[in-house]
Amino acid sequence: MSVTVINCDKVFALSYIGGRMPVNTYRTSPSSMCRKLFDERKTLASLEWSDFDANEVVGMPKLPTVKLPIVEPHEQSGALLVVGEREIQDYRQHPLVCGEAFRPEDIRLEEVHYMESTSSGVCVLALNDECDKIPEILARSWVNSYRLEGVFGRETVKHKIKGRVTLKADYDQVTRHRLEKLLTRVQSEYRKAAFVAAEVDIQSEEAFELARKGLPRAKLAGAQIIYMCELKHFSLPYFALQVQAVGETDVFLRCFIHELGVSLGSTASCVRLIRRTFGPFHAGHALLEKQISLQNIVRNLELCRRIVKSLPEEDDVLQESSAYDETKCVVDGLDLQTNQDYDAMRPVWPRNYD
Repeated sequence: MSVTVINCDKVFALSYIGGRMPVNTYRTSPSSMCRKLFDERKTLASLEWSDFDANEVVGMPKLPTVKLPIVEPHEQSGALLVVGEREIQDYRQHPLVCGEAFRPEDIRLEEVHYMESTSSGVCVLALNDECDKIPEILARSWVNSYRLEGVFGRETVKHKIKGRVTLKADYDQVTRHRLEKLLTRVQSEYRKAAFVAAEVDIQSEEAFELARKGLPRAKLAGAQIIYMCELKHFSLPYFALQVQAVGETDVFLRCFIHELGVSLGSTASCVRLIRRTFGPFHAGHALLEKQISLQNIVRNLELCRRIVKSLPEEDDVLQESSAYDETKCVVDGLDLQTNQDYDAMRPVWPRNYD
């Protein structure tokens, strides 16, 4: 894939950039962030974070000229004769006729793994040619990590995070010990289901070798498996879980919280869903909304390519995380590294009051 960049600090030809770009959506929903970044098709290449329009940077193209004959009638016979030629601009190449240099149709953007508007965390976006490779990416069965926060004794419409409360129940019988015991049993059942999804007999020697190496990779398309579920916080009626899953959806995770409450003789609803990692990508690789600029996007695309190349060859064992430790290199609006100590309150003159 080639990257073509216009020589301007905040404008780039996005239509020639292909790759994956993780963005962090802790304060903005994924769908709204995507709309804010890319769905303002009228401004097109300005893309909300640029102070200039890419079409303005390209400027008015130099129109070619064409020669047209000059025809005049004969003085006596009145017959039309070509008496010369004149050059005029060829308006077939004018932007008002053929369109601007950058068109909305040149930009393709899709979420690799869909997130609802009420969810937050790391959201990986595919640009242009990479959009065609989304099924291939999902087929790798990367392990995704989530933080789920729920509340016992409350049920909402379709278990939505911001849904209307439809049922309230007692939760006095719920204890930390009972919840941890239930999570252990659920995790054990999903471990068995992982071997079924990997099409391996759990009593065979192959299953033993897979279990010794790590987590078996699911070969069944769309298999939803929870590999790890750990209780991180418990203070009735609130609790928080750390979940590692494959093939999951936001609906699946919300229903999982509800089923935990029902299994404990009460009910529960999810109040917060945060994706901590998406396969090898974590928050250290993701761009915040305020960090989106030309330099940061190009550097982030290159970082994602290096991360994917560093992954081992596809095998029957899942990789819970990547061994690639590099993080994003972010440049702010003043062209300063964000990890450098910068005192905005320090005056330009020396602190000498003698």
